[in-house]
Amino acid sequence: MKILKITFVSFTLIAICLFLLADLIPAEAWPKELQGIQQALNGPTGQDGSQWYTASGALTDSTGADGDFYLNSSDGSIWERSDGSWILIYNSSELTGPQGPEGPMGLEGPMGLEGPMGPSGSRGSTGAQGEQGPPGLGYNSMQIALLRWYEAIETGETFLDDTNPRALAFDGAHIWVAMGGGLMGGGYLMKIKACDGSVVGTFDVGTPPTNLAFDGVNIWVTTSAISVFPSTPAHVKKLKASDGSLLGSYGGSNYIGYYALTFDGTHIWVAERYSVEKRRAYDYIGVGGISSANGVGEYPVALAFDGTNIWVANRDLDNVLKVKASDCSLQGTFTVGTGPCALAFDGENIWVANGGDDTVTKLKASDGSLQGTFSVGDYPSALVFDGENIWVANQFDNTVMKLKASNGSIDGTFAVGDQPCALAFDGANIWVADSGGLMGGGDLRKL
Repeated sequence: MKILKITFVSFTLIAICLFLLADLIPAEAWPKELQGIQQALNGPTGQDGSQWYTASGALTDSTGADGDFYLNSSDGSIWERSDGSWILIYNSSELTGPQGPEGPMGLEGPMGLEGPMGPSGSRGSTGAQGEQGPPGLGYNSMQIALLRWYEAIETGETFLDDTNPRALAFDGAHIWVAMGGGLMGGGYLMKIKACDGSVVGTFDVGTPPTNLAFDGVNIWVTTSAISVFPSTPAHVKKLKASDGSLLGSYGGSNYIGYYALTFDGTHIWVAERYSVEKRRAYDYIGVGGISSANGVGEYPVALAFDGTNIWVANRDLDNVLKVKASDCSLQGTFTVGTGPCALAFDGENIWVANGGDDTVTKLKASDGSLQGTFSVGDYPSALVFDGENIWVANQFDNTVMKLKASNGSIDGTFAVGDQPCALAFDGANIWVADSGGLMGGGDLRKL
């Protein structure tokens, strides 16, 4: 027997060669000595190892062989095949521990979008009438009421007979009346109780007063200029509403007169020929205004405030101006009827009394668009809003008309005194100043 002596290095080289030639020369073609070396290197064929199966749901016992494993993807459980059956060896639910303590509340997230409004529920039944409340504390001087409490009737109540009332203002408890302006003279104001018409005080303002405005605390009045010798200029005066004391007298160089007054919550606006001035209410210092360059005419005879803008009625130009109160910028010019001479705001619209053609124009305050033109009496000269209706004083046919603010339809016509020229609303009643014309003989009445 031949003995093959192989060193370690030689064996290694032979192994490498066998490895490289294994795919080129079949093993049975090798010399018997090399075949033995190959067998020594390869060793006997081992048994098949375990297999893994993955699926969802249970496997049948016919699948796989003993020693195989199966992962159920639906619940994470692991099974082993043993003795011809699949046996559960791991259940993920068994590893779930007890619930931990509640964590801290997270930060509040942003508010979601508002959902759609649900349907209106059915009207409930009327409840029982409650007990009568205690007597009220009176009017709030900072708030002028708007809602009417009952329908107007011709009460027949008249006050200050044979006088010459020219303008009216309500301060929350009292009606202020500007007296004079005609041949009867009378440069004074009267303060009367709105509840019963009794006179509280009379206050001299020099020359005949022409316009009134209330700023929540004080009464503002414009006085006439007297051109005969000795001439007297027109003034703007401020009186304390609580007692009528004079707080300020402004002007002194205007010998033509002032045409209108209004208050915007902070400032007093004063109209005179070709201009409207904006002045601080507490010290009357001018802080702006508009002039003929912005379209103010010779006779800007009425002013109104809509919460954002000042409206100006140009009697000689047959138009109204809309001016932004904050910066005095012109927002628009709108043609109305002939000779506009009075303005009122109803919360949404501006109403214009056109004395020259006996009509009232309704404009949308937001954009000045025409909402309607309505025929009224002879020479509409004053307007007031009661929360639901527009009241119109027809100066030359001695009537007052009530128009529905919603559509301008006439809801009533009331006979009053001679030449009604001013209106005021006290939360319950309409007050009418009947001037009596140049000769006086007018009165004050309540509807």
